[in-house]
Amino acid sequence: MSRSVEIVGALVISLAASGCAPSLQNLSAGRVGCSPEDILITNRASRSLGWASGAVTWTATCPGGQSYYCSNVSTTQTATVMIPGSSPGTAFGMSSQVTCTPAAAPLPPAAPPPPVAPPPAAP
Repeated sequence: MSRSVEIVGALVISLAASGCAPSLQNLSAGRVGCSPEDILITNRASRSLGWASGAVTWTATCPGGQSYYCSNVSTTQTATVMIPGSSPGTAFGMSSQVTCTPAAAPLPPAAPPPPVAPPPAAP
């Protein structure tokens, strides 16, 4: 592993561990229409997609009970940088895509079955 990959990997991990990443409430706020301090986050799950890339899903609920299913997919890109007069270097970048979709309203309870007619009277 190259030294630059080790340094960038350590930087990404330390930023995430130190809380420098935006909160899920902040990531959700502009997409669900309520302020970050009013959003309740539940059902958080994450999955690694490789080196410094991953996906996080969660449910954001606003006051009044409207819920949204949200996700954030973050990927790392690398590029070789050519600077005249020096050896090639590597540049790293991160991109992130956040989406939130309104959760379907719960279905109303099923209607009760119609009453059963009594059997016909015997002759």
